[in-house]
Amino acid sequence: RIREMVGLAKSLCADIEFSPEDAGRSDREFLAEALSVAVAAGATTLNIPDTVGYNTPLEYGSLIKYLREHTPGADQVVWSTHCHNDLGLATANSLAGVSNGARQVEVAVNGIGERAGNTALEEIVMNVHTHPHAYPVHHTINTRLLFSTSRMVEDLSGMTVQANKAIVGRNAFLHESGIHQDGVLKNKQTYEIIRPEDVGVTTGNLALGKHSGRHAIKTKLEELGYGGSALSDAQFQQAFVKFKDLADSKKAGVTDGDMHALVADVRSSTLGGSGTSATPEASAAPVTSPTSTELPEDAHDLVDPVTQRFALRHMQVFTGVGITPTATVTLHDAQRGEDLTDAALAKNGPIEAIYSVIQRITGLDIDLLNFNVSATSEGQDTLGKVAVRIASRTSSPPDAEGSLASYGAQPKFTGLATNVDIITASANAYISALNRMVSHDSADTRASHKDRSVNI
Repeated sequence: RIREMVGLAKSLCADIEFSPEDAGRSDREFLAEALSVAVAAGATTLNIPDTVGYNTPLEYGSLIKYLREHTPGADQVVWSTHCHNDLGLATANSLAGVSNGARQVEVAVNGIGERAGNTALEEIVMNVHTHPHAYPVHHTINTRLLFSTSRMVEDLSGMTVQANKAIVGRNAFLHESGIHQDGVLKNKQTYEIIRPEDVGVTTGNLALGKHSGRHAIKTKLEELGYGGSALSDAQFQQAFVKFKDLADSKKAGVTDGDMHALVADVRSSTLGGSGTSATPEASAAPVTSPTSTELPEDAHDLVDPVTQRFALRHMQVFTGVGITPTATVTLHDAQRGEDLTDAALAKNGPIEAIYSVIQRITGLDIDLLNFNVSATSEGQDTLGKVAVRIASRTSSPPDAEGSLASYGAQPKFTGLATNVDIITASANAYISALNRMVSHDSADTRASHKDRSVNI
């Protein structure tokens, strides 16, 4: 069967990777025999998965060494690692594989993946970077983009990076202990084995406020890893408008955390568009009860329209102790070219009321899978960042054999928005995710699993 499937793949392309499932717990002699068949059939990369994260670094490293020594044709292929983090050893196991001859490491930014995740790209890169003589390899990764890339993946996936995450966690370069602070102030190398700037954590002195101009904003974004083609001209213009709104509302200056969040907001609002012109989302407004936001009159002149079907025009929320929360929302539907208004009440707070009325207006039945709100810096006037994940509540019937849903592949959609008013941010994040869902549903032309099968 291995010979047949690898042979089929080889007839379609030259570079073939063969991965034996759960290799880490397999019989070594049988595994070497199976791999030799794959090599003879044309495999060019042999990937050795620790599928359930069971192995220790000593076990996994010795497995790679054994297979390289006992697999016929081992010198003709690239050996690869694929480790899971169920016991927190994914990075250690991958590095053990590298030390024993692996020359490809399968990784994921922030270590995201099945269950407890996969090997983190940033951890492998910075281990090799920090210990150039310990591992017989080198990398060509631009390490200064690690932090901004981590934030982008966090925002687009909706999977929050823990504060104490190695390399890219927000606490990775903070020192709270008095003796540590004293040591770092005297000599940073006392407690910092990695320079923050080497992974894109800036320590610049460029203070941003309401008087900052476009050049200062562009310079700061470049420092944070968003230079070059990271943002289009339209996205930069939108980020600049959001920055000015935020700077006007904050007593303290705009922080790097605020800037990362603004970029994430802009990227989220410009992904998954429906291809029709829509009005930009509502601008920042202070938190009040009731909460009310209006689209600024000059928004059309300041920002290129974002291709989203639905955009928030107006929102008013009443909530409090002993009061049934109610929300009145007006959305602009770019496809129909009109504003739609409705209202709803909820037992469980203003967010439920807002999301209920948005569902009423759009006619969509939506499951809220995840809701996360966080502050991008300190202070009562800090920017709030809200990330949501949704899925359509309607799915294919159980007897729809071959549908994507029948294989557990119900699409999920992430939305993110920022605002000093977390109620407004919550609404815009939900609308952002909803727009992606609508765009996906209208453009999804994928064949069913059955139609994509190939007879051999």
